[in-house]
Amino acid sequence: MIMNGEIKSLTGLRGLAIIFVLLSHANKAGFLLFNEFDFSGGGRYGVFIFFILSSFLLTKQFLALGEGISFKAYFPRYLMRRFLRIYPLFVSTLLVYYVFHVFGHTIWEFDEWDLLRNILLLEGTGVFWVIPVEFQYYFCIPVISALLVKYYDNFVEVIVFSIAFIILYSISIDAKYQANIGPFLAVFYIGSFLAYLQDSLEKLKITERASWCLNKTCNVVSVICLIVFVLLVPKYFGYIVGVDNVPVGYFHNSFLLLGVLSSILVFTVINSNGVIKAILANRFFNFVGKVSFSSYLGHYLVLAAILKYSEFFLPEVAFVMFFLLTFLFSYVSFRLIEEPLYRLGRKKRV
Repeated sequence: MIMNGEIKSLTGLRGLAIIFVLLSHANKAGFLLFNEFDFSGGGRYGVFIFFILSSFLLTKQFLALGEGISFKAYFPRYLMRRFLRIYPLFVSTLLVYYVFHVFGHTIWEFDEWDLLRNILLLEGTGVFWVIPVEFQYYFCIPVISALLVKYYDNFVEVIVFSIAFIILYSISIDAKYQANIGPFLAVFYIGSFLAYLQDSLEKLKITERASWCLNKTCNVVSVICLIVFVLLVPKYFGYIVGVDNVPVGYFHNSFLLLGVLSSILVFTVINSNGVIKAILANRFFNFVGKVSFSSYLGHYLVLAAILKYSEFFLPEVAFVMFFLLTFLFSYVSFRLIEEPLYRLGRKKRV
């Protein structure tokens, strides 16, 4: 069972993920605290952390219910909660972008037909490409979870099949960004497989010594994993390989690498009590994690507004304004839209 400390640290991990996204987009827009602090191209890493966290947590909920759950009865309630969690804010924010576009403040080009296709989750304009991908995997999770529950005790077989599927699917699919689950199915499945491994670990009776070793190992690996994520940012990767101007999308299509790294980070954060977990569990990262969805959907509105008047601000001032205003508007959105709908969804819980 994931306890309160783990929930805080995983919420904080969402905060870290959105900070990767915000840093990348701010830096690409020219908002820099100083030249060496450039995370351009690192935003997609945060998106993959989101993907793994989402599939992990939702699959873990199904596994916790076990064989006693009626999937037929649970499925409609599950979908309703996911709908309330994602769709109203998504549509509301999408309409704001469209109104801005109609009145000449274009961030992304899209007409009425594009708007409709976005609302129907047939495509995703700009940052909205992740929404159809997430929604499509929501339909996969109950099926995958049911299979994991059915074959739960066949531990070796589940591991062999899962690893084979992840590798074979990843090397056979064209790793490109589009608004459907196809290219990302193996990545999301990594999160579901991780939920199975974590659930199995929690039910395993291990010695105090083994628990101590796992904890200390995860402490070290979580630090290494986070360092690796930072070193994969093109600016810093260029320092390692001695190449200037590494393309910002250099690792963007390394889906398997980013999925595995994200899953290792999630696993080690849960099963450790070291510095990374402590940082992620603090109030700042928990706040940012709670408003991360609103921040992700709405931050380009803030970015575009500051860019329009960027000639009046130093890059350092623009950088600080971008983060402060994004978090401010995200908090308002969270309190007015996300939080009430989340509570409504919880009331419908089995």
